Amino acid sequence: MAGSRAKKAEIAPSNQPPEKRAGKRTRKDSPGQASQYETDIGPEGQCAVPLNSSPVEATPAHKFIQRMTCQSLKKNGANIIQCQSCIERRNDSGGCRFAGFRAFKLLNPADDSTDDVTLSEASKVDTNGSNKKRKLNGHPPLPLGLDYRNYALVGDRKGHAVAKQDQNCLFSFSAPLGKSPKPLSDTDTYIMSKITPALCKALKRELQHEERSKHPIIRIAEDPAQRSLCDSCATTLFIASYVCHVCGREYCPDCYDDWTESGNIRFETCSRNKTHTKEQLLLVVRACEGELKAVVAEMELFMEKSKPSKEPQAGDFDRGSYPVRALQGDMFAPVYEFAAEHFDEEAFKDIWSMHGRPIIIKDCLDRFSLPWDPEYFINNHGHEDCTLVQTCPPFKNYVTKVARFFEQFGKPHGTRISNPKGAPSSSFTDETLKLKDWPPADNFADVFPDLMIDFELALPEAVAQHVKHNGVYNLASRFPEGYNKPDLGPKMYNAFPATVQMDGRIGGTTNLHRDITDAINFMMYATSVDDDLDAPGAIWDIFPIGATKFVRDYLDEQFPGQPADPFHRQNCYLSLEDLEVLYTEHGVQSYRILQRPGDAVMIPAGCAHQVRNIKDCIKVAVDFLSPENVEICEYLLQENRAIAERANSSAALITKKGKESKKMSRVKKEDVLQLWKCLMYYYEGVRGQLWAVGPEELEKAKEDFVAKDGDKMDIEKMAHTDTSRAETAPSGGKTYDGEEDVLEAMPLETSNSIVITGSRKENKQDEIIVIT
Repeated sequence: MAGSRAKKAEIAPSNQPPEKRAGKRTRKDSPGQASQYETDIGPEGQCAVPLNSSPVEATPAHKFIQRMTCQSLKKNGANIIQCQSCIERRNDSGGCRFAGFRAFKLLNPADDSTDDVTLSEASKVDTNGSNKKRKLNGHPPLPLGLDYRNYALVGDRKGHAVAKQDQNCLFSFSAPLGKSPKPLSDTDTYIMSKITPALCKALKRELQHEERSKHPIIRIAEDPAQRSLCDSCATTLFIASYVCHVCGREYCPDCYDDWTESGNIRFETCSRNKTHTKEQLLLVVRACEGELKAVVAEMELFMEKSKPSKEPQAGDFDRGSYPVRALQGDMFAPVYEFAAEHFDEEAFKDIWSMHGRPIIIKDCLDRFSLPWDPEYFINNHGHEDCTLVQTCPPFKNYVTKVARFFEQFGKPHGTRISNPKGAPSSSFTDETLKLKDWPPADNFADVFPDLMIDFELALPEAVAQHVKHNGVYNLASRFPEGYNKPDLGPKMYNAFPATVQMDGRIGGTTNLHRDITDAINFMMYATSVDDDLDAPGAIWDIFPIGATKFVRDYLDEQFPGQPADPFHRQNCYLSLEDLEVLYTEHGVQSYRILQRPGDAVMIPAGCAHQVRNIKDCIKVAVDFLSPENVEICEYLLQENRAIAERANSSAALITKKGKESKKMSRVKKEDVLQLWKCLMYYYEGVRGQLWAVGPEELEKAKEDFVAKDGDKMDIEKMAHTDTSRAETAPSGGKTYDGEEDVLEAMPLETSNSIVITGSRKENKQDEIIVIT
C-alpha cells in the first residue's frame, strides 16, 4: 500500500513553481511513482522525508520517543510520517512499526527546556506494555518545534557491565561461565546432540549480519507479547532483522541476502509506491554487543568437545525387528505398528530418528476416561456455535450449533455427491462437512479443560515426553511464561464421510498437505457402515520425505498455472489411479494406514499426507517439536521461503499501485512454529549447568574482570551510580543521560571466561521523554 497521504501545505509559498512544491506530483514524475519526497506537515511547517535517503543516525538530541501508534498520534494532532501498518490499519503484522522505536529532536535546541517539553506523569506510557491502541483523553498537547524530517530509529538496550544484572540481554542474569562444557543429564545430552548443529548454524548466520553492518546497529529488547514476521517470507524473526526507516517494513537476514535491487520485487514497495533500496534498511539486533558472538563460541566449543571418538559405522546400529502392518499391493509400504502397552521410548526415538517413518499405536481407547463421543459433545457443548467447512469445492463455510452437527452422526448420508451451490441441506445428510480445528482460535485447555487432562494422561508412555505440552523432549515446551508461544494444539477433527466431487474425482476429508511439525492423531469415535464394525473409519496416505519432489511435480503437471505450491493449496486428493502412476513412473510408495477407533497415527514432520473418512469420525490431534526432526524443520523453513519467493516473483501478484494483493498473501505460509526461538529457549535452560564453574573459578573470573585495564572500579557501586543518575536526571532537561542506553552497549568480556547466563526477566527501560 502506498505511504501516508500528503496534506496540502497551507503555508507553502504560492509563488513557487508547481514542480518545486513539496509533495506535488508533476508531469515529470513517472507513472505510478511519487515525487522525491513524502510530504507531511509538522507544527513548525512542512516536513518531507526523502524516500531513498540514508537513515539519520541517532544523537543525544533524539530524546523524544514515539510510544503510541502513528494512527493515534495523527488523531492527536501530530502530522508525522506513518508506518505501513498504521496506514493500512493492520494489527496482524505486529501493530505499529515505529512505536517505541522512532525518536525525534527539536528543530531549535535552544527551546529545550523542562517547562516546555516535560509531560505530566499521567501522560507517560508504560514502556513495558504491548503496543496496543491507547486512549487519547487527558493527554497534554505535544511539544512544539519537533523536527519530523530528521527522525532516527533507536534501540532500548542499556549500556551495561557484564558482572551486574542486566535485564535487556538474551540471557538476563550475568555471571561468569566456565571454559569447558560440563556433563549434562542423559536427556539433555541427547537433545543437545540433535539440536546444536542446526542452532549454531542459524546463530552464525545472524552473527555475520551483525559483523558486516555498515550502519550503526539498533539493539532492541525482545517483546514477549509479539511474534514479528518477515514482511517478505512470513518467517518468524529471530535475533537480527532489517527495518526500513521510511515505512517500517521488516525483513529477515535471509531475504536481505537473496534480494537484489535490479528487477526483484519480493520486497514490497515502500511508501508512495517507491522501490526499496538497501540504503533505507537498518540492522536491528535483539542482543547486546558481543553477546551473540559469545553464544556462537559456546556452541562451537560444545560440538568440538562432544565429537565421538570414532565415526559410526553401518553395523554399529542394531535397530532390532519392529512389528509392521502391511497392506496387499506393492504401491503401499509397510508401517511400524505397536500396541500402546508394548511400545517403549527407546524404540520410538530409534524409529523417529529414521526421519519420515510413520507409526501406528493401537489399543489406545481404553487409556481415556471420558467418552469423547457425539453424546458427550451434545450434552456439554451442544449450545455453542461452530463453523462447518465443506471438504469439496466450493469449500463453503457456515455457522451452526455443535449439537446440530453431532446429531447427524450415524445417519445415512444420501448420495455422497458434493453440493455445487455450496448451500447446506436442512439435515446435512447429503453434505461432506467437517468441524475443523475445533476450537478454531481458543486454547484447547481453556475450552475443554477436562478433555485436556484426559488427553495428556492417556498418552502412551513411549511418546508422552515428546507430545505433552510440558514434555522434556517437546522443544516447543521451553518457551518462557508470558511469551507468545506457538499454538500446537490439541485440536479436534470431526467430520462426515468424504464425498465424490462434481468432476467425478474422489474427495478427501483432509486434502494433501505437509506440516512443519510432528503430529499424533487419535481416532476416538467412528460410526458403523452397513453394520461392518471392523471397517476402518479413515484411510491415510503418508508419503516419505524423499517422495516430495515427485508428488509436487506430478501435481504441477495435473494442475498447471497455479501460483501457490500444491501442498500449500490443500485442494488436491490423490486417488488410487494417481498413486498407481506415481508408483509406476517414479517408484513412489505411500504408507497407507487404515485407522480405526483406538488407533493413533504418528506423522513425522515434512511428510505429505492426506486423509479420507469412510465413517463419521471424531479425532483429536496435537503437534509437537521433536529433537529428532529439527533438521527436517529447518529444511522446511527454507523450503517455505523458496515457495514464497517463487510465488512473489510473479509480477501478476502485485497490483499496479504496488499494493500487496490477497493472492500474494495466500502464498506466504506463516511460520507459526518459531523454530529458532524454541531451540534458543531450550539452550538458555541448560546453559548454566553446561558451563558451570566452581567457587575458585568464579572468584578468579570476578577478579580478572575488575582488574581489566588496571580499573579497580567496584562493579556494584558502578551499577548503583548508573541507577542514581537515571533516577535523578530531569526528564526534560538539557542533560541527556540516556545516550548510552539508546545508542550503544558496552561489549561483553570474554577473555577469561564466557559470560552471560540465567533466566529471562521482564524488560525495563530508563525514563525518557515520551511522545503521547
